[in-house]
Amino acid sequence: MGDQPRATVFHFPPVSRGAGPEQGSAASGHGVVVRPWRDREVDAPCNQTWDELLRLVDQAWSWRDPETLSEVEACLLRLGIAVETDWS
Repeated sequence: MGDQPRATVFHFPPVSRGAGPEQGSAASGHGVVVRPWRDREVDAPCNQTWDELLRLVDQAWSWRDPETLSEVEACLLRLGIAVETDWS
């Protein structure tokens, strides 16, 4: 996972394979950097909370007790806050 590129540079205008070194170079200033919308390290805490929700739901399904259901509710509240923050 650490070998995935963090960004891709697209040069404009597109460079043909036989183009000279002066065309499409990073120094030309004609390009755009495209980054993934979320970095895995940034998204990790939220992913852990989603994983926790799955674990808690599994426990609630098995135990069917008020305490476990309260834990599911609290986890959903944390996820709701995180999702609202992401979408605002």
